[in-house]
Amino acid sequence: MSKNIENQVVVKSSVGFCGLLFIILFLLKIGVIETVVIEWSWWWIVSPLWIPPVFILSIACIPPAIVFSVVIIIGVLTILINALVSAYILVYTVLSRKK
Repeated sequence: MSKNIENQVVVKSSVGFCGLLFIILFLLKIGVIETVVIEWSWWWIVSPLWIPPVFILSIACIPPAIVFSVVIIIGVLTILINALVSAYILVYTVLSRKK
């Protein structure tokens, strides 16, 4: 009997750059390395964990904001063009009746 190894899933996990940076800053904050103790706020210690998702979410929000702005601009321009065309038709109608 031969085993089918094509259906097996291999999961590898490792600590990335941000995770490693967090671990280093955490160890420096709690004073494991006694020669260097940083007096930073905990916000900056855990920043390697929250800055990348915030960055990704902010980039993900830019295209919808641009699309929304363009839709608003197109809507305003459409209203202005309709008002100008209506004013033109009104003036043309009034002037043509006076003749």
